[in-house]
Amino acid sequence: MLRILYSPLNYTHPSHLQGSVLNLNSSDSVLINFWIITHFKLKDLPQNWEVNDNISLLLLDKWELINDAACLIGGYLLRSRILKQCTEIILNPRLSSFISLPIPHHVSLTTTGEHSNTLSLGLAFILSQIPHFPLALKERVLLFLPAEIDLPDTFIARNPNHLNLLTMALNYAKNYRE
Repeated sequence: MLRILYSPLNYTHPSHLQGSVLNLNSSDSVLINFWIITHFKLKDLPQNWEVNDNISLLLLDKWELINDAACLIGGYLLRSRILKQCTEIILNPRLSSFISLPIPHHVSLTTTGEHSNTLSLGLAFILSQIPHFPLALKERVLLFLPAEIDLPDTFIARNPNHLNLLTMALNYAKNYRE
């Protein structure tokens, strides 16, 4: 948990870092982490907060995989659009194999807009599955996104099929890293 709270450099998208911070050496990671925490005014966890559900525990345990899992989930939800465009599948064979899985879901994409990308939609999906996640952790999840991309304004209800999709994406992301 300390790594997640106090080492945001490990997962922050480079577009959030300003030029002077990018020019620092990797040995200056303590300074860069301090800059990220203060610049983005990242909150601390509420006092006495404890993980109270398995999905939150899973995400905290697999924190470094959230970015990859979000791309897979977003690709899965956008697969009808992606199949029409073919570009993202050609560039990402891992996404191609993941979206071919027969995982049911109940997500309507009518409110996500035409410009949703796999990462932003995937992160919106993940955040919808953990409604009781504290603000301190939600702020840090948003650092996975490039600075110029916003989350789609959508809520995806939590149900067993969606939890299965999330778990499967985390497992695929883990296997890709090995």
